Amino acid sequence: MRSASAIQVAPVEYALPGCVAVVPSCQASSAIGSPTLGNDDFALQTALAPPEESAQPEQAQTQQQQQIVPQADPPMPGPRASSSSTHSPQSAQSARSLTAAPHALLSNVAGFSRPDELITREELAEQGAPSQEANARIVQQNIEHTFLVHFSLTIFLFALLLCLLIPTQLGLFIWLAFTYADQGGQCDGPLRWWAIVVFSFTVFNATINRKTERGSIAHRVLCCYTSEPDQRQPEPLRVWAFDFLMRILLPFVWNCFGIHWVRLDGAREVPCEQSAYGFYLAAKVYSTMVLVFSLVAFFSMIGLATMLRFVMRHGLLRTSNAASPSVIENCKVVPLKEIDLQEHPSCCICMVDYDEEKTIVNTDCWHYFHKQCLGNWLQVDRTCPLCRKDLAVATE
Repeated sequence: MRSASAIQVAPVEYALPGCVAVVPSCQASSAIGSPTLGNDDFALQTALAPPEESAQPEQAQTQQQQQIVPQADPPMPGPRASSSSTHSPQSAQSARSLTAAPHALLSNVAGFSRPDELITREELAEQGAPSQEANARIVQQNIEHTFLVHFSLTIFLFALLLCLLIPTQLGLFIWLAFTYADQGGQCDGPLRWWAIVVFSFTVFNATINRKTERGSIAHRVLCCYTSEPDQRQPEPLRVWAFDFLMRILLPFVWNCFGIHWVRLDGAREVPCEQSAYGFYLAAKVYSTMVLVFSLVAFFSMIGLATMLRFVMRHGLLRTSNAASPSVIENCKVVPLKEIDLQEHPSCCICMVDYDEEKTIVNTDCWHYFHKQCLGNWLQVDRTCPLCRKDLAVATE
Protein backbone atom coordinates (compact mmCIF):
# COMPACT_ATOMS: atom_id res chain seq x y z
CA MET A 1 0.00 0.00 0.00
CA ARG A 2 1.22 3.45 -0.81
CA SER A 3 1.12 6.27 1.68
CA ALA A 4 0.95 9.98 1.15
CA SER A 5 1.45 12.73 3.64
CA ALA A 6 -1.82 13.88 5.13
CA ILE A 7 -3.32 15.04 8.37
CA GLN A 8 -4.74 12.39 10.65
CA VAL A 9 -6.73 13.13 13.74
CA ALA A 10 -5.68 11.71 17.08
CA PRO A 11 -8.53 11.54 19.59
CA VAL A 12 -8.11 13.37 22.89
CA GLU A 13 -10.68 12.87 25.61
CA TYR A 14 -11.79 15.32 28.28
CA ALA A 15 -13.21 13.47 31.23
CA LEU A 16 -15.75 16.08 32.25
CA PRO A 17 -19.18 14.84 33.35
CA GLY A 18 -21.21 14.29 30.22
CA CYS A 19 -18.18 14.58 27.97
CA VAL A 20 -17.85 11.30 26.13
CA ALA A 21 -17.04 12.53 22.67
CA VAL A 22 -13.59 12.71 21.18
CA VAL A 23 -11.84 16.00 20.71
CA PRO A 24 -10.12 16.15 17.33
CA SER A 25 -6.45 16.87 17.62
CA CYS A 26 -4.58 17.17 14.35
CA GLN A 27 -1.13 15.80 13.97
CA ALA A 28 1.03 14.98 10.98
CA SER A 29 0.96 11.33 9.99
CA SER A 30 0.56 9.17 6.91
CA ALA A 31 -2.78 8.43 5.33
CA ILE A 32 -3.55 6.11 2.50
CA GLY A 33 -5.21 7.42 -0.59
CA SER A 34 -5.16 9.28 -3.81
CA PRO A 35 -7.92 11.41 -5.31
CA THR A 36 -7.54 9.80 -8.72
CA LEU A 37 -10.54 8.03 -10.17
CA GLY A 38 -8.96 5.93 -12.89
CA ASN A 39 -6.32 3.21 -12.84
CA ASP A 40 -3.28 2.38 -14.90
CA ASP A 41 -2.16 -1.10 -13.96
CA PHE A 42 0.48 -1.27 -16.68
CA ALA A 43 2.15 1.93 -15.50
CA LEU A 44 2.12 0.61 -11.94
CA GLN A 45 3.62 -2.72 -12.99
CA THR A 46 6.26 -0.94 -15.02
CA ALA A 47 7.19 1.29 -12.10
CA LEU A 48 7.48 -1.64 -9.73
CA ALA A 49 9.24 -4.00 -12.15
CA PRO A 50 12.82 -4.99 -11.19
CA PRO A 51 15.63 -3.63 -13.38
CA GLU A 52 16.81 -5.90 -16.18
CA GLU A 53 20.22 -7.48 -16.19
CA SER A 54 22.87 -5.00 -17.17
CA ALA A 55 24.68 -7.65 -19.26
CA GLN A 56 21.75 -7.93 -21.66
CA PRO A 57 22.55 -6.20 -24.97
CA GLU A 58 20.72 -2.97 -25.67
CA GLN A 59 19.39 -4.34 -28.96
CA ALA A 60 17.80 -7.32 -27.19
CA GLN A 61 16.26 -4.96 -24.66
CA THR A 62 14.79 -2.84 -27.43
CA GLN A 63 13.29 -5.87 -29.17
CA GLN A 64 11.86 -7.13 -25.91
CA GLN A 65 10.25 -3.77 -25.13
CA GLN A 66 8.74 -3.63 -28.63
CA GLN A 67 7.11 -6.99 -28.04
CA ILE A 68 5.41 -5.79 -24.85
CA VAL A 69 2.10 -4.23 -25.75
CA PRO A 70 0.15 -3.06 -22.69
CA GLN A 71 -3.49 -4.01 -22.80
CA ALA A 72 -5.98 -1.53 -21.46
CA ASP A 73 -8.39 -2.59 -18.79
CA PRO A 74 -11.67 -3.84 -20.24
CA PRO A 75 -14.29 -1.11 -20.08
CA MET A 76 -17.12 -1.69 -17.64
CA PRO A 77 -20.64 -0.51 -18.36
CA GLY A 78 -21.80 2.61 -16.64
CA PRO A 79 -20.05 5.95 -16.34
CA ARG A 80 -18.96 5.32 -12.76
CA ALA A 81 -17.72 1.76 -13.10
CA SER A 82 -14.08 2.66 -13.51
CA SER A 83 -14.06 5.17 -10.68
CA SER A 84 -14.46 2.87 -7.71
CA SER A 85 -14.58 -0.77 -8.66
CA THR A 86 -14.08 -2.97 -5.64
CA HIS A 87 -12.00 -5.44 -7.61
CA SER A 88 -8.88 -3.27 -7.86
CA PRO A 89 -6.77 -1.46 -5.27
CA GLN A 90 -7.80 1.85 -6.83
CA SER A 91 -11.30 1.40 -5.35
CA ALA A 92 -10.00 1.82 -1.83
CA GLN A 93 -7.91 4.79 -2.96
CA SER A 94 -11.08 6.53 -4.12
CA ALA A 95 -12.65 5.85 -0.73
CA ARG A 96 -9.51 6.83 1.15
CA SER A 97 -9.33 10.14 -0.68
CA LEU A 98 -12.37 11.28 1.27
CA THR A 99 -10.60 10.58 4.53
CA ALA A 100 -7.85 13.08 3.93
CA ALA A 101 -7.44 16.11 6.18
CA PRO A 102 -11.04 17.39 6.50
CA HIS A 103 -12.70 13.99 6.40
CA ALA A 104 -10.24 12.47 8.85
CA LEU A 105 -11.26 15.22 11.27
CA LEU A 106 -14.94 14.42 10.80
CA SER A 107 -14.38 10.68 11.08
CA ASN A 108 -13.23 10.92 14.68
CA VAL A 109 -16.22 12.91 15.89
CA ALA A 110 -18.95 11.37 13.72
CA GLY A 111 -18.21 7.66 14.02
CA PHE A 112 -16.84 6.99 10.54
CA SER A 113 -13.94 4.67 9.81
CA ARG A 114 -10.44 6.08 10.15
CA PRO A 115 -8.20 6.26 7.07
CA ASP A 116 -6.01 3.41 8.31
CA GLU A 117 -9.06 1.15 8.62
CA LEU A 118 -9.97 1.29 4.92
CA ILE A 119 -8.98 -1.78 2.95
CA THR A 120 -9.43 -3.25 -0.52
CA ARG A 121 -11.07 -6.53 -1.39
CA GLU A 122 -7.72 -7.88 -2.59
CA GLU A 123 -6.13 -7.07 0.75
CA LEU A 124 -8.95 -8.86 2.56
CA ALA A 125 -8.46 -11.88 0.33
CA GLU A 126 -4.73 -11.90 1.10
CA GLN A 127 -5.62 -11.92 4.79
CA GLY A 128 -7.76 -15.02 4.26
CA ALA A 129 -11.15 -13.33 4.73
CA PRO A 130 -14.10 -15.29 3.27
CA SER A 131 -15.69 -13.84 0.15
CA GLN A 132 -18.93 -12.86 1.89
CA GLU A 133 -17.08 -11.18 4.75
CA ALA A 134 -14.93 -9.25 2.30
CA ASN A 135 -17.98 -8.14 0.31
CA ALA A 136 -19.77 -6.99 3.46
CA ARG A 137 -16.73 -4.99 4.56
CA ILE A 138 -16.48 -3.28 1.17
CA VAL A 139 -20.20 -2.48 1.13
CA GLN A 140 -20.02 -0.84 4.56
CA GLN A 141 -17.02 1.21 3.42
CA ASN A 142 -18.89 2.33 0.31
CA ILE A 143 -21.92 3.29 2.41
CA GLU A 144 -19.76 5.49 4.65
CA HIS A 145 -18.03 6.90 1.55
CA THR A 146 -21.41 7.93 0.15
CA PHE A 147 -22.54 9.45 3.46
CA LEU A 148 -19.39 11.57 3.56
CA VAL A 149 -20.08 12.80 0.04
CA HIS A 150 -23.77 13.68 0.44
CA PHE A 151 -23.86 14.74 4.10
CA SER A 152 -20.43 16.33 4.55
CA LEU A 153 -21.96 19.72 5.49
CA THR A 154 -24.16 18.17 8.20
CA ILE A 155 -21.23 16.19 9.60
CA PHE A 156 -18.99 19.26 9.55
CA LEU A 157 -21.55 21.39 11.41
CA PHE A 158 -21.95 18.67 14.02
CA ALA A 159 -18.18 18.45 14.47
CA LEU A 160 -17.95 22.25 14.71
CA LEU A 161 -20.68 22.32 17.37
CA LEU A 162 -18.87 19.66 19.37
CA CYS A 163 -15.54 21.47 19.08
CA LEU A 164 -17.15 24.65 20.40
CA LEU A 165 -18.99 22.98 23.27
CA ILE A 166 -15.98 21.10 24.68
CA PRO A 167 -13.81 24.15 25.52
CA THR A 168 -16.93 25.98 26.68
CA GLN A 169 -17.74 23.27 29.20
CA LEU A 170 -14.11 23.10 30.26
CA GLY A 171 -14.11 26.82 30.98
CA LEU A 172 -17.37 26.57 32.93
CA PHE A 173 -15.99 23.67 34.96
CA ILE A 174 -12.90 25.71 35.91
CA TRP A 175 -15.18 28.60 36.88
CA LEU A 176 -17.27 26.25 39.06
CA ALA A 177 -14.14 24.83 40.74
CA PHE A 178 -12.70 28.27 41.56
CA THR A 179 -15.96 29.66 42.93
CA TYR A 180 -16.48 26.51 45.02
CA ALA A 181 -13.01 26.81 46.51
CA ASP A 182 -13.65 30.50 47.27
CA GLN A 183 -17.30 30.51 48.36
CA GLY A 184 -18.42 26.89 48.61
CA GLY A 185 -18.08 26.80 52.39
CA GLN A 186 -20.58 29.66 52.72
CA CYS A 187 -23.34 27.66 50.97
CA ASP A 188 -25.02 25.14 53.29
CA GLY A 189 -27.65 23.95 50.81
CA PRO A 190 -27.70 20.90 48.53
CA LEU A 191 -25.80 22.80 45.82
CA ARG A 192 -22.62 22.32 47.80
CA TRP A 193 -23.01 18.53 47.79
CA TRP A 194 -24.06 18.63 44.16
CA ALA A 195 -20.74 20.25 43.27
CA ILE A 196 -18.79 17.64 45.27
CA VAL A 197 -20.40 14.81 43.24
CA VAL A 198 -19.67 16.68 40.00
CA PHE A 199 -16.00 16.88 40.96
CA SER A 200 -16.04 13.17 41.88
CA PHE A 201 -17.37 12.25 38.43
CA THR A 202 -14.63 14.34 36.86
CA VAL A 203 -11.82 12.76 38.88
CA PHE A 204 -13.17 9.26 38.18
CA ASN A 205 -13.43 9.78 34.41
CA ALA A 206 -10.04 11.52 34.27
CA THR A 207 -8.16 8.79 36.12
CA ILE A 208 -9.76 5.37 36.64
CA ASN A 209 -12.06 5.60 33.62
CA ARG A 210 -9.58 7.33 31.31
CA LYS A 211 -9.31 5.47 28.02
CA THR A 212 -5.96 4.20 26.80
CA GLU A 213 -4.88 1.83 24.03
CA ARG A 214 -5.79 -1.13 26.27
CA GLY A 215 -8.92 0.47 27.68
CA SER A 216 -9.43 2.14 31.03
CA ILE A 217 -8.71 0.67 34.44
CA ALA A 218 -12.46 0.60 35.06
CA HIS A 219 -12.94 -1.45 31.89
CA ARG A 220 -10.36 -4.01 32.97
CA VAL A 221 -11.56 -4.28 36.58
CA LEU A 222 -15.32 -3.74 36.43
CA CYS A 223 -16.06 -4.91 32.87
CA CYS A 224 -13.35 -7.61 32.62
CA TYR A 225 -12.34 -6.26 29.21
CA THR A 226 -8.93 -5.38 27.84
CA SER A 227 -8.65 -3.68 24.45
CA GLU A 228 -6.02 -5.07 22.10
CA PRO A 229 -4.44 -2.29 19.98
CA ASP A 230 -3.61 -4.71 17.14
CA GLN A 231 -7.17 -6.04 16.88
CA ARG A 232 -9.62 -3.40 15.70
CA GLN A 233 -12.89 -4.77 17.05
CA PRO A 234 -15.91 -2.94 18.44
CA GLU A 235 -16.20 -2.75 22.19
CA PRO A 236 -18.54 -5.26 23.87
CA LEU A 237 -21.99 -4.09 24.84
CA ARG A 238 -21.17 -4.13 28.56
CA VAL A 239 -18.27 -1.71 27.99
CA TRP A 240 -20.39 0.61 25.86
CA ALA A 241 -23.17 0.52 28.48
CA PHE A 242 -20.70 1.28 31.28
CA ASP A 243 -19.30 4.30 29.43
CA PHE A 244 -22.80 5.49 28.62
CA LEU A 245 -23.78 5.19 32.29
CA MET A 246 -20.72 6.93 33.74
CA ARG A 247 -20.17 9.58 31.05
CA ILE A 248 -23.68 10.41 29.85
CA LEU A 249 -26.62 9.14 31.90
CA LEU A 250 -25.51 9.67 35.51
CA PRO A 251 -24.00 13.15 34.87
CA PHE A 252 -27.15 14.10 32.93
CA VAL A 253 -29.47 13.02 35.77
CA TRP A 254 -27.27 14.61 38.41
CA ASN A 255 -27.23 17.94 36.57
CA CYS A 256 -31.03 17.77 36.40
CA PHE A 257 -30.95 17.65 40.20
CA GLY A 258 -28.57 20.63 40.14
CA ILE A 259 -31.03 22.69 38.11
CA HIS A 260 -33.83 21.65 40.48
CA TRP A 261 -31.85 22.70 43.59
CA VAL A 262 -30.93 26.02 41.95
CA ARG A 263 -34.63 26.75 41.51
CA LEU A 264 -35.42 25.82 45.12
CA ASP A 265 -32.51 27.79 46.55
CA GLY A 266 -34.58 30.95 47.00
CA ALA A 267 -36.99 29.15 49.35
CA ARG A 268 -34.25 28.42 51.90
CA GLU A 269 -33.75 30.52 55.01
CA VAL A 270 -30.28 31.61 53.90
CA PRO A 271 -30.11 31.04 50.14
CA CYS A 272 -26.77 30.45 48.46
CA GLU A 273 -27.65 33.23 46.05
CA GLN A 274 -27.07 35.68 48.92
CA SER A 275 -24.29 33.98 50.89
CA ALA A 276 -22.25 32.72 47.90
CA TYR A 277 -23.54 34.43 44.79
CA GLY A 278 -20.53 33.61 42.60
CA PHE A 279 -20.75 29.89 43.36
CA TYR A 280 -24.54 29.95 42.93
CA LEU A 281 -24.27 31.58 39.50
CA ALA A 282 -21.52 29.16 38.37
CA ALA A 283 -23.61 26.15 39.48
CA LYS A 284 -26.66 27.51 37.66
CA VAL A 285 -24.85 28.10 34.37
CA TYR A 286 -22.79 24.90 34.50
CA SER A 287 -25.72 22.57 35.28
CA THR A 288 -27.77 24.03 32.44
CA MET A 289 -24.91 23.92 29.94
CA VAL A 290 -24.04 20.29 30.73
CA LEU A 291 -27.58 19.22 29.85
CA VAL A 292 -27.12 20.60 26.35
CA PHE A 293 -23.65 19.12 26.03
CA SER A 294 -24.83 15.69 27.23
CA LEU A 295 -27.31 15.50 24.37
CA VAL A 296 -24.63 16.37 21.80
CA ALA A 297 -22.20 13.92 23.43
CA PHE A 298 -24.88 11.21 23.29
CA PHE A 299 -25.22 11.61 19.52
CA SER A 300 -21.44 11.63 19.21
CA MET A 301 -21.19 8.41 21.23
CA ILE A 302 -23.70 6.67 18.97
CA GLY A 303 -22.07 8.19 15.88
CA LEU A 304 -23.67 10.00 12.96
CA ALA A 305 -22.66 7.13 10.70
CA THR A 306 -24.76 4.71 12.78
CA MET A 307 -27.73 7.08 12.83
CA LEU A 308 -27.54 7.63 9.07
CA ARG A 309 -27.47 3.86 8.51
CA PHE A 310 -30.53 3.44 10.74
CA VAL A 311 -32.45 6.14 8.89
CA MET A 312 -31.41 4.75 5.50
CA ARG A 313 -32.46 1.17 6.35
CA HIS A 314 -35.91 2.46 7.24
CA GLY A 315 -36.26 4.26 3.91
CA LEU A 316 -36.23 7.76 5.42
CA LEU A 317 -33.11 9.02 3.67
CA ARG A 318 -33.00 10.47 0.16
CA THR A 319 -30.42 12.47 -1.79
CA SER A 320 -30.21 14.22 -5.15
CA ASN A 321 -28.25 11.25 -6.56
CA ALA A 322 -31.07 8.79 -5.88
CA ALA A 323 -32.18 6.36 -8.58
CA SER A 324 -35.70 6.32 -9.93
CA PRO A 325 -38.14 3.79 -8.41
CA SER A 326 -38.09 1.83 -11.66
CA VAL A 327 -34.49 0.75 -11.06
CA ILE A 328 -35.30 -1.49 -8.11
CA GLU A 329 -38.37 -2.84 -9.87
CA ASN A 330 -36.25 -3.84 -12.87
CA CYS A 331 -33.91 -5.90 -10.71
CA LYS A 332 -34.49 -9.63 -11.12
CA VAL A 333 -36.15 -11.39 -8.20
CA VAL A 334 -34.22 -14.54 -7.32
CA PRO A 335 -35.72 -17.49 -5.41
CA LEU A 336 -33.78 -18.60 -2.36
CA LYS A 337 -33.14 -22.05 -3.82
CA GLU A 338 -31.26 -20.56 -6.78
CA ILE A 339 -28.69 -18.85 -4.56
CA ASP A 340 -25.49 -20.51 -3.40
CA LEU A 341 -25.92 -19.83 0.32
CA GLN A 342 -22.40 -20.95 1.06
CA GLU A 343 -21.04 -18.26 -1.26
CA HIS A 344 -23.77 -15.66 -0.54
CA PRO A 345 -25.29 -16.45 2.87
CA SER A 346 -26.46 -12.94 3.79
CA CYS A 347 -27.25 -9.46 2.52
CA CYS A 348 -24.16 -7.24 2.54
CA ILE A 349 -26.21 -4.15 3.45
CA CYS A 350 -28.16 -5.30 6.52
CA MET A 351 -25.87 -8.30 7.33
CA VAL A 352 -28.94 -10.54 7.86
CA ASP A 353 -29.02 -14.08 6.47
CA TYR A 354 -31.23 -14.76 3.47
CA ASP A 355 -34.53 -16.57 4.06
CA GLU A 356 -37.90 -17.08 2.40
CA GLU A 357 -39.53 -14.11 4.14
CA LYS A 358 -37.59 -11.28 2.50
CA THR A 359 -37.43 -10.87 -1.27
CA ILE A 360 -33.97 -11.23 -2.81
CA VAL A 361 -32.96 -9.45 -6.01
CA ASN A 362 -30.04 -9.73 -8.38
CA THR A 363 -28.54 -6.59 -9.87
CA ASP A 364 -27.32 -6.23 -13.43
CA CYS A 365 -23.78 -6.67 -12.08
CA TRP A 366 -24.75 -10.02 -10.52
CA HIS A 367 -24.77 -9.04 -6.86
CA TYR A 368 -27.46 -10.23 -4.44
CA PHE A 369 -29.26 -8.06 -1.88
CA HIS A 370 -32.56 -7.90 -0.07
CA LYS A 371 -34.95 -5.97 -2.27
CA GLN A 372 -35.95 -3.65 0.55
CA CYS A 373 -32.32 -3.00 1.53
CA LEU A 374 -31.27 -2.26 -2.04
CA GLY A 375 -34.34 -0.08 -2.58
CA ASN A 376 -33.53 2.01 0.49
CA TRP A 377 -29.93 2.32 -0.67
CA LEU A 378 -30.98 3.45 -4.15
CA GLN A 379 -32.79 6.37 -2.53
CA VAL A 380 -29.36 7.55 -1.41
CA ASP A 381 -27.16 6.58 -4.35
CA ARG A 382 -27.83 5.11 -7.79
CA THR A 383 -24.81 2.79 -7.84
CA CYS A 384 -24.37 -0.80 -6.73
CA PRO A 385 -23.24 -0.72 -3.08
CA LEU A 386 -20.60 -3.39 -3.81
CA CYS A 387 -18.99 -2.64 -7.19
CA ARG A 388 -20.36 0.93 -7.60
CA LYS A 389 -21.69 0.28 -11.07
CA ASP A 390 -24.35 2.80 -12.10
CA LEU A 391 -27.54 0.75 -11.88
CA ALA A 392 -29.67 3.53 -13.34
CA VAL A 393 -27.69 3.48 -16.59
CA ALA A 394 -27.66 -0.32 -16.67
CA THR A 395 -31.45 -0.50 -16.52
CA GLU A 396 -32.12 2.15 -19.17
